[in-house]
Amino acid sequence: MNSYVGIASRRSGSAEITLCWDDAEFGLIVLAHDELTGKGVEIPVDRHNAADVYRDPFAYVSRKSRAGAPPPS
Repeated sequence: MNSYVGIASRRSGSAEITLCWDDAEFGLIVLAHDELTGKGVEIPVDRHNAADVYRDPFAYVSRKSRAGAPPPS
């Protein structure tokens, strides 16, 4: 069951980026999904850098992110 609540979403080319509240973990997460490649990533963020990660999520992809994230719903 998806516990994400969408806060903001946008498109950039073939990528859809969504800032969400994760109700199960009580934290923020940025989801990025590329429709062309079918690849996605989930990036847990803190409130201090959530806007930066939302603007450029692929610059923040690291070991903390979870590859293969489903598209935002």
